[in-house]
Parts: sequence; C-alpha cells; structure tokens
Amino acid sequence: MALPPRPAHMSQSVYEKVYSDSNLEDLVKAELLNLCASATSEIGVKETFDAFASTRRLTGSNVVSLNNGEIVGNIKNLRGLSEFLERVLGQPRADIEQSFRMLAGAGTTLDEEAAKIWFRDEILGHTEVIYIARSPAWFFRSNPGWNAEDVFRHSDVGCLPCRLGLPMLVEENPLQAGVEYLGICVPGDHLSNIRLPSCLDGDYKSVKDIWLHTGYTQPIPHGSGTCVSLGGLPEVVASAPSFAAISTDLTLFET
Repeated sequence: MALPPRPAHMSQSVYEKVYSDSNLEDLVKAELLNLCASATSEIGVKETFDAFASTRRLTGSNVVSLNNGEIVGNIKNLRGLSEFLERVLGQPRADIEQSFRMLAGAGTTLDEEAAKIWFRDEILGHTEVIYIARSPAWFFRSNPGWNAEDVFRHSDVGCLPCRLGLPMLVEENPLQAGVEYLGICVPGDHLSNIRLPSCLDGDYKSVKDIWLHTGYTQPIPHGSGTCVSLGGLPEVVASAPSFAAISTDLTLFET
C-alpha cells in the first residue's frame, strides 16, 4: 500500500526509518504517520510517536529463535542501576554499588559470598519482582561461535557502551572514560517474545539519533576510533526478564 507522505514536523531521518522498517506492517506505519501529521511541532510529533509506540512494543513481525544454549548480553551503567535499586530497596546507593562490585569478583571470596547472600535476600527475595529493565529489554548477540560471556571477557569490553549505541551517550561528546558498567549474561531460554527490534521498540529521539533497522547496534559515531571500527553487534528485543533470570557471574568493566 502507498504510505502517507512525511508529516510536516517529523524528522526526515525518522520518516525514512519508519518507511523502510520491514519489521512493521504498512497499516501500522500508515496509522502512525497519519497521527503524527496532526502535530503542529516536532515536539508534538515526538509526543505522538512515543505515545503510539508505547502501545506497540514487541509487535515487530520478525520473531527470533536463538541458538540452542545461546547466552545474550545486556549492560547496565552501575551508578544508574544502583540509583534505581536505591529507590526500590531503600538502601544507600554506595552500598548497592559495592555489592555489585563484589558480585563481579572485585573483592575476596568472602566478599563475593556475602554479596551473593545480599543478592538472594534483597533482590530475589524482594516483595515484588524486580526486572532488569522496562519492556522491551534490549540484548546483544555475539559473533557466530561466541556467547555474550565471551564478549565480556574480551580485551575490548570497554568499547561496548559505544558499540551498542546507547542512546544516552549520543549527546555526550567526548564519551566519558572510566565509567563503570556491569555486563549481564542471560540464557536465551530464560527470555520470551524475542524479536528483531522495530522502530516502535524505541522512542522518537533514539530512532532519530542512532537506531537503524539493520538488526545490528550502531556505534556512537563520536566514540573512539578503535571502538567505532569494531562495529555493532546483532541485537534483539524481548520481554524484560527478572533478576532471577540472569547469571550472577557478572562482569565489571570501565569505559
């Protein structure tokens, strides 16, 4: 079917990505574009786009079957994750950060065991299920023959935030060095509703700034030449798993 023309206040980049997204049905694209056409500013387009997308998460037509035994990866800014859990658990952010560092092997064996008890009692034993992200959660796959844990062990692990094109880094120029991240491994059989991402799995700004419908992450263009040259990694979206689904064999690394 013929799609509507670009809404007057929609970014040309966003329009082209919506138009060419083979993961969305034309009827869905047309509905989105017609709704955005009534906006009187790009802010209005953004609000319309984001409201529409919030009701169409994980509806892309390309369902993904992971390989048998495959492990996918996700990374979390340690400070950001700890600030979220501070609000949920009512514990000091610094204590939570330290517990995750110990879980990732930054201390002694006794420190790690104490951190595992904390994780079991406070995270897994919380009165409400704690999820690692809002749905959809985004995961990277590794190169053929590898699993995410291999990527976390690689000497270039500090390039991952750049390689994964984290939207919050688009306007950070230059990218900050020394930022702590946690690498999280998730067995594929602990995930559900796994799909290639569509433009509706992100928001207007991330689609405009960084996302492409290639099935691969897009490195932050102003990242280091080394990191950018490594290229992106295959990506999928899925219903967000709880912390119970992840391996506590975490990786702590810095940019």
